[in-house]
Amino acid sequence: SDASPRADADCRQLSDWGFCPVDENPWMVGACEVTCGRCAAAAPASSQARPAEEEATSPPAFTQCAPPAPSSGASVCQRRCYNAIAPAAPSPSVLAGRARAKAAAAAAVPSTPRPRGRGVATPAPGFVTVRGGSFYLDGAPWHFSGTNFYSALYPWWTPDQVRDALAAHADRGASVARVFAFTNGLNNTGFDMTLQTAATAIQPSLGVFSDAGLRRLDRLIADAGSAHLRLILALSNFWDEGGGALWYVRAVKGGTTDPVTGRAWDRELFFSDRAVISAFKAYLTKILTRVNSITGLAYAADPTVMAWELANEPQTASYWEQDRGLVPGAAMTAWAAEVSALIKSLAPRQLACMGDEGWRVDGGRGGGGGGAASGKPFPATGLTPAPPTSLPGYGWMNDGAKGVDAVSLASLPTLDFMTVHVYAPNWGLSASEYGSLFTPFLADRAAVARAAGKPIILEEFGSPFGYVPDRDAFISAYSTAAAALGYAGALIWQVFPWKTRSSTGAGFDFDYDKAGGAGVAAMYEAFNARARLERGAFWVQ
Repeated sequence: SDASPRADADCRQLSDWGFCPVDENPWMVGACEVTCGRCAAAAPASSQARPAEEEATSPPAFTQCAPPAPSSGASVCQRRCYNAIAPAAPSPSVLAGRARAKAAAAAAVPSTPRPRGRGVATPAPGFVTVRGGSFYLDGAPWHFSGTNFYSALYPWWTPDQVRDALAAHADRGASVARVFAFTNGLNNTGFDMTLQTAATAIQPSLGVFSDAGLRRLDRLIADAGSAHLRLILALSNFWDEGGGALWYVRAVKGGTTDPVTGRAWDRELFFSDRAVISAFKAYLTKILTRVNSITGLAYAADPTVMAWELANEPQTASYWEQDRGLVPGAAMTAWAAEVSALIKSLAPRQLACMGDEGWRVDGGRGGGGGGAASGKPFPATGLTPAPPTSLPGYGWMNDGAKGVDAVSLASLPTLDFMTVHVYAPNWGLSASEYGSLFTPFLADRAAVARAAGKPIILEEFGSPFGYVPDRDAFISAYSTAAAALGYAGALIWQVFPWKTRSSTGAGFDFDYDKAGGAGVAAMYEAFNARARLERGAFWVQ
């Protein structure tokens, strides 16, 4: 059948990224037009009817292909996906399965949906799920993009401003926002820059909860739902903002120093001290068992919450474990297993993720991060040891320095997807070097996710004002690389819908209408285009 103008536009967007919507998708009849000659040529070899028993549940795998060389005459390769391919007709059982899922999704759509703005593909209201290494929404494959909005519960935002910001993000094309769902302590000047008050803190003191603070979280979730945005809600923080790991350690232990040794408490105790872990689990339980005072829905029963995140950037100080004779990453993995199991017991229909940056432990301490001496794959995963980075002195990404074992975390059945954070400027890379992180860092972590059969997202990335001459190009470079490597989602750090510091030369903030805004908009549209094509292919008649 003929492709629609919308599908054609979506496919042209994907072809610019080097995707081939043909390979391994022989049933996506009439979905798009492609310009990648290598993929188009390879398509007939992979054209096979889908087995009836799949019942239309397997994800359509978009595969990477290299764009044709300038001399290859790319325009000659432009063609309708299936003019040259004649896939077998779907079996009756496949058609029946598609019809049942399609009817269920249609029945779940609100009768009066909120009007949408430009670039938005309105998601259906069901829970986001994971299977076969892909995200699914109401039974069909799903990709997403959006922004970090970590400070939505902080006192410098009013609830009405948060509502308006969420709506503006959705209207610009975002489908997910990531928020810190914790505000601990009061007026912690010099320790916690958020300066929480009794009107904003959820947990003003350990084990004491503020109704006013909880109602702000209620409002946030309700407003995100009204805007048709999904939320990734982080429950704690390695850093101090919001009252993080060290806040818990000090609150449980009492004071700022160990009375026996006289040394300052280590925030790493957040992941190993039983009393501290119990205190955090009490907070987690309080939040996940709450019923929203606005929507009447239990948090755990609200599909607006895509995922609960254990912590923002959990890690240790450099070589903290090795210097104490401990196995790097072991404590973090054990903590993650325990906490994520609790999340799954309280909110079984929602996803859980770690929130880590993606560090590995198997590269060997020091040097460029090369692998073990043998270089042989690890039996448990078939993965080779963490590869060296393309720049010297970056072994800490792979040698256990940060106490995070991405491979072990990916193997936990109670963590549904992997996260990666990338900050070239913070890691000492010049504006001309930031691309060195695409391979092997981004590519290697994508391989870890594939080996574990889980999706992976680029959860944080960004550029401060003045780091690169073209912020739009920077955003496009990272989001394009992530998508080409199989990342299922990307969240910029961080864009705001109105005046920000980005015009004054400070911070990582972006503004939709200033430098970098066009790059953010292009990222939204590209991921939305991919989501539309995948969902359209899944429901093809």
